Amino acid sequence: MIVEDRGNLTMKVNPVNFIQNKKGLAGLVCVTLLIAAGFFIQNLSNRIRQITVLGEGVQTCYQRIHQTYTARVLGDLSAPYLEEAFLTSTQDCLADTTAYFESHLESFLTGGLTLLNDVNKLTHEFHGKLEGLGGNPENVVASVLGRRFERLETKKDEFLERLEGLSSKAMASYSSLKWSFFLLIGLVSFFFLGELWNNITLAKRNDEIEDKAGNLLHDPSALAEQVESLITEALENNGLPKTALLVNGTARQNRPIVNEASPIDLAGKPVPVYGKSKEEVEAQIDAMWDDKQPGLPAGAPAIASSEPENVSLNEIIGNTLELLSSRFVTSAVSLDTNLPKGLRVFGDEEEIQQIVYLLLNQNLKSCESGRADSHISVNAKTLGSTVFLTVFDSGTGFSKDFLDFNRGLSSDCPETSKDLIIVKEFAKELKADLTFENLMGSSGEVVGSKIQMAFRSPGKSEKKSKRLTSLVRGKKRDLEASFS
Repeated sequence: MIVEDRGNLTMKVNPVNFIQNKKGLAGLVCVTLLIAAGFFIQNLSNRIRQITVLGEGVQTCYQRIHQTYTARVLGDLSAPYLEEAFLTSTQDCLADTTAYFESHLESFLTGGLTLLNDVNKLTHEFHGKLEGLGGNPENVVASVLGRRFERLETKKDEFLERLEGLSSKAMASYSSLKWSFFLLIGLVSFFFLGELWNNITLAKRNDEIEDKAGNLLHDPSALAEQVESLITEALENNGLPKTALLVNGTARQNRPIVNEASPIDLAGKPVPVYGKSKEEVEAQIDAMWDDKQPGLPAGAPAIASSEPENVSLNEIIGNTLELLSSRFVTSAVSLDTNLPKGLRVFGDEEEIQQIVYLLLNQNLKSCESGRADSHISVNAKTLGSTVFLTVFDSGTGFSKDFLDFNRGLSSDCPETSKDLIIVKEFAKELKADLTFENLMGSSGEVVGSKIQMAFRSPGKSEKKSKRLTSLVRGKKRDLEASFS
């Protein structure tokens, strides 16, 4: 899980979603390549067929010439192979073959047209010599026709040899593309099956989240943190990490903060009032207020409504950092702060300073046993009547035993985390909210920790309470004196 810091918020980027997006792109590329491979395979198949047709046509035309030459050498002047119609059809055969080559294969075989034209020219000369020969002198036939026939056969063989080379290249390309085509079919099938599996898995996880949501929906004791965690899980599971970050941050900012101290009840246990008539009840109440009725000693504290003390958080943090400055230097831990001016919070100054000291001391301990380039970041932000103090460090983080104890999953607190329990007790007295969290790296390792504390602040929206904040009991005379 990759953690990205956004001020006081933390966004967890799920690498599975990242891989899913890349897988979809890879699948699209494979489909495109598959279509292109099919197109080129079809073209090569047509080219191979055209080469075959052309080669067979040249062989057919040459076979006719060979038949004519054989008949003339044998002296069979009445043979049909020496007739004018046969010779003309032979020349037409060569013309059609040349035209077919020009239409389909000229651009793929350089010099092929020249060879075919030479064959046509030699064929015309060969036929012309046949008509000019008289009688049947074998020596004349052999000396005149033989050389021309041999030259014609040489040009034909040269053309067919080059045509065979073109066919071999086309067949090699066809074979390679065919294997690539089958490989791409396998990859595309893999991507589609993987996408189907991912959709099934996603639906299953969503069903599990829905079941958890149904349980929380009917559980009156469900905590807001559980609901927030479930919503975040659902959003991240469906590839919406930024929306999860927004929900997470909004929930933290809107988390209710108790702004009033609980009334201190010093009145003691209630006293039952018995009586059958109104007069008897009033008489019994008056007797309770009478000086002779036993009660608390005179001089009990008067009814009062006092505002809690507000102190400067900037000064407290500054003083604490000054106390720990030597520790930062000796531990080679870098520090950066982002504290707005005029931060004031409700609470006892000594308690708050003790809290800040223990928290920073915990961060230093984590960094001292961590990496060499360790650093601590202290940030604060005011939202309404709440001040959020967040401390990040790049140390070893919190132990699993402490996090389980802090979440209520275990009853055993690690001995090394006693200071953090003390901090939580101080924060509880101040009615402040304190959270602990480990930051995770891309491969699941702990890369640091985050501590966040929400203080009550005398912001603009803070109003003085007019309700009764303490209740005491005493004798009627003493209470009347305190009111006057």
